[in-house]
Amino acid sequence: MPESSFTQVNRRIEEERRAKFCGTASISISSLKPLLRTTNPVRRPIAEPLKRLYREEHGCRQEDNRHHAKATISQHDLEIALSNAGIQASRLQSDALPYPRLEIPPGVQLECLQGSDRIMAADEVFDGTNKHWIVDLYLDDLSDDLKTLFVEEYEYQKEPDDGEFYCKIRGYQGHHGNENPFFERIWLGRLSALSKNRRDLLDQLFRHKKYTDAFDTLLAIPALFCGFRLTVVHQVICMRCEEPNLHYLKHIRKIWSDMCSGDYQTMRLIDRSTIERVQGRAPGAFSTDHDELLSDLKSGRILGNFPEQQRDEIWIRICEVSRQCLIPSLFTFFEDRKFLSTAADCMRRLTGVGSKISVPSRLDEMFQDANQQTDRCIVQASQTAYVTIPGDAATRFDLGCRQLWLAAFREFRELPADVKKKDILAKARGKADETTLFEFASLANRLGFESNEISKIMRASLDLEVAKRLLLSARKPGKYRYPDFENCI
Repeated sequence: MPESSFTQVNRRIEEERRAKFCGTASISISSLKPLLRTTNPVRRPIAEPLKRLYREEHGCRQEDNRHHAKATISQHDLEIALSNAGIQASRLQSDALPYPRLEIPPGVQLECLQGSDRIMAADEVFDGTNKHWIVDLYLDDLSDDLKTLFVEEYEYQKEPDDGEFYCKIRGYQGHHGNENPFFERIWLGRLSALSKNRRDLLDQLFRHKKYTDAFDTLLAIPALFCGFRLTVVHQVICMRCEEPNLHYLKHIRKIWSDMCSGDYQTMRLIDRSTIERVQGRAPGAFSTDHDELLSDLKSGRILGNFPEQQRDEIWIRICEVSRQCLIPSLFTFFEDRKFLSTAADCMRRLTGVGSKISVPSRLDEMFQDANQQTDRCIVQASQTAYVTIPGDAATRFDLGCRQLWLAAFREFRELPADVKKKDILAKARGKADETTLFEFASLANRLGFESNEISKIMRASLDLEVAKRLLLSARKPGKYRYPDFENCI
């Protein structure tokens, strides 16, 4: 957005804010209508900490203008309230303590644009005579831009997490939201001020369209982004395992879409508490998960934004989809990435993957279908036993890749990544087990894969490598030097 356009929009909003400001008054909490918590499903509700604060303070510092709420009122209701209070409109704008008390006409509730969490906490803590709050009043014919600014301006007092930044910025870029360059620049600027590193990481993510598109599909369920980690995205990209990572993200979208019966409004009403309670669980398969989550369902700790009947319908679908798999989320995605990363390190010992080639793409290049039967596929039944099943070359490649990944997941502890240091002792601690590495390469070769790395591993004398490792373990290189190391091996 050009600087001149940003300045013009900002000036227009500020002129409107001053023109529509009616003044400040003490308003009964019962006359205030807080924004629904679902307006920001990514952020964790903070009502409980505020309740504890108010109890400790025996009230709160409402008069501090940083603690004021902001609400809209019609010109008609304002005039009635002023008349009933017997004061002039100028009294509201005098900013003199104590603030005048206004009684809003019966049946009227003012929409709060800021301070909803504080009002809800105060409503539960204060007694009947004290249930008032200091409110900055504005006429209710505000533009959408000014309303949005009020709502998000209050959020400046609370540091957003990575997921909220992503949702806001992408929403204002037009992805699952209305495009608005002005607010996009505000949120980008806020991210830059908070952390230059996180701002750079966001740009890095935007340069990888496939990942950005995959994350964007999850914006249909905003609460999922409570588990988003912008600070880890670069590690996901650098893994060079694009296909399995993208498949996982698509899996998240499908599972949650199925649980919500594909309904867009239902997906948007899912809250953070529900995500955090059900992720990584399988109530359709495990009785413990079922009983715990059913209790949460009955108490409203999960699916609290839905009426009882709809809540029960969603619960049935949750149990149905979790019969075969754990319920995924962005939190489980980033946690499972650690496991995939270790397996990918194992695979790189066979593929020799460079910085610009993904592991699956390299496996495709390595598959030569060498020494295979035309209509049969080799399947590893145990560590030493193999069987064959019917299948063509495409099936052999697919099964071969799956078996290598499974072997990598089984053996990752024995095949750690090489330590990128020149220190000999550090290398010794991170060295792969020679026997396991040889068996891993042999499996790849038997399944029809070929590479320089596989050939090098299989040409090496396994007995010599084991003897070398044992000698280095018996006499630490930093403390002892063999007179003729090769002869000793």
